[in-house]
Amino acid sequence: MKNTQAMLFDVDGVVIRPPKLFSQQYQEKFHAPSDAYLREFFGGVFRECTLGKLDLKEVMSERLIDWRWNGTVEEFLDLWFTSENYPEKALIAKIQDIRKRGVQCYLATNQEKYRTDYMKKEMGFGVLFDGIYTPFEIGYRKPDLEFYTYIVRDLRINPENIVYLDDEVENIERAKELGILGHVYCDIRDVLKLIAQ
Repeated sequence: MKNTQAMLFDVDGVVIRPPKLFSQQYQEKFHAPSDAYLREFFGGVFRECTLGKLDLKEVMSERLIDWRWNGTVEEFLDLWFTSENYPEKALIAKIQDIRKRGVQCYLATNQEKYRTDYMKKEMGFGVLFDGIYTPFEIGYRKPDLEFYTYIVRDLRINPENIVYLDDEVENIERAKELGILGHVYCDIRDVLKLIAQ
């Protein structure tokens, strides 16, 4: 850690770890939508939302019937975001210790703008982290190499002085192509090992 100037953390699966994904919780309660629909939704229009090409509220206003939802779009998104509001408190506390050492800590995540705003304001991530890198601001998603290239340029820090933790191997391997020190995250012990180095 002695040469580390910045650390990047993935959100879902690292900083946030709900017992079940929103889609799983929703299916169990409402018996909709189907697995095939979810694959198409998250692999299609939702990806476009994360890139800022589509607006999630507008997208959902046309699809609430598919989800068997009788409330408003705002109520639906509130259910979605709160159902996954499970921050890893021990990890976030350790991240604050790391920041006190002078290491900048950022989130690098494939989020769309509304959940990003929820995390900043409702979960306090706007204060607990030095910044959040998202596709709707960058124009590229993980694991696109351009996503990580943008971060390196924006930080103005040599890649070898940046540590990155993500639970997706593909994301880590792509970041490593730039020289970023990537580590596959399993639990907080991975961070503790890095700090001890």
